[in-house]
Amino acid sequence: MIMQKLLSELHLYNGTALVFENKSITYPKLLERIDKLSAAILHYAPQQELIGISATRCIEMVIGVLAILKAGKAYLPLDPTYPHTRIAQLTADSHLKFVVCINSESAFFKQFELDVIASDETYDYPDIPLPLQSEIVCVLYTSGSTGVPKGVCLGHKGLINQLEMQKSHGHAKPGVRTLQFSHLSFDGSFLEIFVPLYTGGVLYLINDTYRTNIGKLLHYIVDNSINRMFLAYVVVQYLAETAQQYNLYPTSVTEIITGGELLRITPQIAHFFDVLGDCVFMNVYGPTETSVWVTEHKLKGNALQWPAIPPIGAPVPIAQVYIVDEQLRLLPIGETG
Repeated sequence: MIMQKLLSELHLYNGTALVFENKSITYPKLLERIDKLSAAILHYAPQQELIGISATRCIEMVIGVLAILKAGKAYLPLDPTYPHTRIAQLTADSHLKFVVCINSESAFFKQFELDVIASDETYDYPDIPLPLQSEIVCVLYTSGSTGVPKGVCLGHKGLINQLEMQKSHGHAKPGVRTLQFSHLSFDGSFLEIFVPLYTGGVLYLINDTYRTNIGKLLHYIVDNSINRMFLAYVVVQYLAETAQQYNLYPTSVTEIITGGELLRITPQIAHFFDVLGDCVFMNVYGPTETSVWVTEHKLKGNALQWPAIPPIGAPVPIAQVYIVDEQLRLLPIGETG
C-alpha cells in the first residue's frame, strides 16, 4: 500500500520536509507526528474507512493526510470556505463521521455532526494492528457531468505507479523544492505533496493570498528558489505576463507541469520559458479516475519554436490509451475520436 511505500522512503531523510510561512518541520519530526496522529485516529475511529481532512493550508494538513493513510484509511478533503450546503452534501453522500482538522476549526466541522480529531493536539495512544486497510487512497469530489458533485475513488496501485514514474523520470530529487499550489481536492495535489516527500525534497505550502495574487506568487517563487510546480495553464499565462511586467524571472525553476485544460503557447509563455532556458514544461492529460494523468508531452529546448497548441503527448509507461468512436469502437491510427 502507498503509505508503507512512502514510509520506507521517509526514514531515509533528515533534512527539512515541509515549509509553511515561518514554520518548518524535518523528516524525523514529521514521522513522529504522523505516528502519534495515526494512533489517535485508530483509537477514535477504528472501523471507519473514510476520514475527512480539512483543506486549510498548513503543515497539519499534510500531517493529517499522511496519518489517515498510515491508519489504513482514505481521506476526503473538506474546505471550510465552501458553502455549508456543499459540505453537508459531501458528508451526507460519503456517510462521513470523522474529520481531522486543527483545533480552531473544531466548532465549524461539528455543526455537520462530524466528530473531530485535532491534528495540532498532542496524543499518546499506543500503536495497534490495523483493523482494516482501505483499497483506496482518497475520495475526490468532481463537479460531475450533471453538475452534481460525484465522489471519485483513487486506488493505491495507480498512485504508487505515478510516484515511481515521477521518481524515475521527473526532476524530483533530495533537496529539490516543490511548490504546493493546488487545492487538496484537485488530483494534482497528490503528486505535489507525495512526490517531493517520496524523493527527499522540500515541500513549500502557500496560503490562498499567494494563489490569488500572481505578483505575490512570483516573488514567493523567486525568494524561496522554488524548483518544481504544478500549475493550471491560466496560472502559467498570468505568471508569464507578470514576470515580463516586473522583469523578474524564477530562474531556479527546472520543471513546470500543467494539465486540466487546453494548453496554448502564447508569446508571453514562449518568452517566459525562453528566459528560463533549461526549464522543462510538461503538458499532461488524464481524468481523475485514471490516477492523475495518463499521457504527457515534454516541451524543452528553444521555446520560441514550440507549437502554438502542443499535443497531450504519448501514454506514460504505466498506461495504455485507446482512441474510440462514439460507439466505443477502436479507431485506426490518425483518426479523430
